[in-house]
Amino acid sequence: MLGVAAYFFFASGTDNTGLLLNYIWVPTVTIIMGSYVIASAFFSVYEMAIDTLFICFLEDVERNDGSDQKPYFMPRRLMLLLGKHNAKIRPGEASSKKSLAPVYSEHRVTLK
Repeated sequence: MLGVAAYFFFASGTDNTGLLLNYIWVPTVTIIMGSYVIASAFFSVYEMAIDTLFICFLEDVERNDGSDQKPYFMPRRLMLLLGKHNAKIRPGEASSKKSLAPVYSEHRVTLK
């Protein structure tokens, strides 16, 4: 679409800008190629992010089985989408087992 807009901009006789082109195809093709390079770089980064999410999901499924000892760490919406679920902890068993919640240490760095 940007190439079409560039073509019509250069073909409209750009007398009001003081720019007179003999060949309108050179800047039009340059704009099209530049747009393609920028778009493919953007989608390459997006594709890598999606691939990373799938690899993390596959590692979670391979290492964990959804039991109390090895729960899935994927988001609940992804579990629902794929038909996976963590085992429910019974009220009597919760006190006898270690908590599986992640532990975060609170380190505060003071800059001087």
